[in-house]
Amino acid sequence: PNNCVCIDVRIFLKTDDGEMIYQHVTGRSVRDPENPQNSSIRCMCVFETTSEKYLYLNQKAYFGHGIKTGMKITLDYYDTNI
Repeated sequence: PNNCVCIDVRIFLKTDDGEMIYQHVTGRSVRDPENPQNSSIRCMCVFETTSEKYLYLNQKAYFGHGIKTGMKITLDYYDTNI
């Protein structure tokens, strides 16, 4: 009824150097009332890994905002631990 969709995405990423990283994204997507195929997105992203090279990610939290236009999603992430 309020055009808001909860986001809960869990992804395993394989880096170019073969390391595995788990990514968890939660947030909200609010649909454009004039065009429901489009929406604004606000989210939080955290990572988990056992890779020595990427261990710093375990201590980070990223805030993201972006848009969905049709089937295309564009997000910008910002480090909240600055």
